[in-house]
Amino acid sequence: VPVDINLILRPPSKGHKAVEAFELDAHRAQIPPYSNHYAVVSFTPTSMQSYSAIFDVTVDGQSKANRETRSTPNFSCELHGEGHLPRVTILRPAIRNKKAQTMMIFNKLLLGRQAMQQLLLVNDGVLPAKVDFYLHDVENVYSIQPSSDNPNPDNLVINDITRKATAASAIFEVGQRIALDILFKPKPSQGPQRYEGVLRL
Repeated sequence: VPVDINLILRPPSKGHKAVEAFELDAHRAQIPPYSNHYAVVSFTPTSMQSYSAIFDVTVDGQSKANRETRSTPNFSCELHGEGHLPRVTILRPAIRNKKAQTMMIFNKLLLGRQAMQQLLLVNDGVLPAKVDFYLHDVENVYSIQPSSDNPNPDNLVINDITRKATAASAIFEVGQRIALDILFKPKPSQGPQRYEGVLRL
């Protein structure tokens, strides 16, 4: 015969008033004879912490008896999950200013020539990460290009900053490194001067 079941998420202990981060797609279901049913539980953490809940399944028609006898559900299991944020670390350059911000310092350069330094990043977290690069360069003397050291060049996209706000975008798998070459090329028409740019991630 068909069986009606109740699906319940409850706190792991009496000290918890509500179930956080876990959600059921349905609280009732009917299982046909000689068949099965998949319950879908979604996990949406809102902060960096551990979450837990109890998942109970009871057969309809037995819930009243369970309340009277305080017997256990027909099926029960614990759910656990952890909330994390993507984490990307700058390995190169290693120079920092007083505010602990990364600095890339180019030496004095003849007008019309160019110098290059490498920006090396690593995803040292537990989740894949996407990084957008925003280049603020008033004099238009800095540019970004892929480095030949990239093990996965397809994961890095260089954009035309005259058409898009982001200078580049990169997708990092866990443990992956991505390298970009930062070019500095002062223009002869601008004359000798000091240049500054900001690259935000």
